[in-house]
Amino acid sequence: MGNPRVLVDFAQACRAGDEIDLPEEVSHHLVTVLRLQENALVSIFNGKGIEWVATLLAAQKKRYRARLTTALPAAPPPFPLAIGLALIKGDGFDRAIQKSVELGVAAIHLLQTDHTTVRRDAIQDEKRVRHLQRIIASACEQSGARYLPELHPPISLSQFLANEASRRESGTSVLALDPSGDPLPLKLPRQPTVLLTGPEGGWSNHELEHMHAVGVGVCRLGSQILKAETAPLVALTAVRHGWGWLD
Repeated sequence: MGNPRVLVDFAQACRAGDEIDLPEEVSHHLVTVLRLQENALVSIFNGKGIEWVATLLAAQKKRYRARLTTALPAAPPPFPLAIGLALIKGDGFDRAIQKSVELGVAAIHLLQTDHTTVRRDAIQDEKRVRHLQRIIASACEQSGARYLPELHPPISLSQFLANEASRRESGTSVLALDPSGDPLPLKLPRQPTVLLTGPEGGWSNHELEHMHAVGVGVCRLGSQILKAETAPLVALTAVRHGWGWLD
C-alpha cells in the first residue's frame, strides 16, 4: 500500500526541504482518522500537476506541517474530456461527480434543464459547493489524479450550448446521451469531448431539437434506460475504453 495521499494548496515552485502547512481538515484526517505518527511519509499534491513525498512533522495548535522530501515526475495536464451533468436529486448526484472524477474528467459542468427538479440556488449554496469540492478532492486523492477537475457553476442547457459554440467549431465534440439517438460508437475520435447526461426525466423534446440544430451528437447506450447517475459513468467508461485508456 502506498503513502496516504492528500490535496494541499501549495506553490508550484517548491524545493526539497520546504515545509508546508497542512489545513486543519487534512491534519485531522491524517492524524486522527489514519492515526499517523510524526515522521510518517505522506504524498501531497496541489491539484495543478505537482506531487511530493513528504514527512509529517509535529503539530502546532492542531495543525501539522510536512517537509517535502522527494518530487514525483511531472504529470501532463489531463486530456480535455468533460462531463455535463444535469442536476439530479440526492446522493446519486454526489456519486456521479465522484465517479466522473475517478474516470478522468478534466471539467464538470452542472446543467439546469427543462426536467430538472433541483433548484439552481440549492447547488450554488456555499455549503453545498464546498461539499461537492470535497467530493472532487477525495476522488482525486483516491484515484491518483494530479489535476483537480474544474467545477463550473450551474447554468441552463441553452446557455451552455451557446458558450460551447466556438469550441464545437474548433473541434470539440459534444455528445448528449438519449434513448432516441444512434448507438454510441465503439470508438470515437480522440479529440476534446464533452458528454452531456440528462436528469431523471430525460431531455425535453425542445432540448433535443435544440441540440440537433446546433450540431450536438445524440447517442444511446444500448436498449435499456439507465438511471441519471449511471449514464455518465457508463458513457465515460465507453469513451475511455475506446481511447485505449490513454491519459
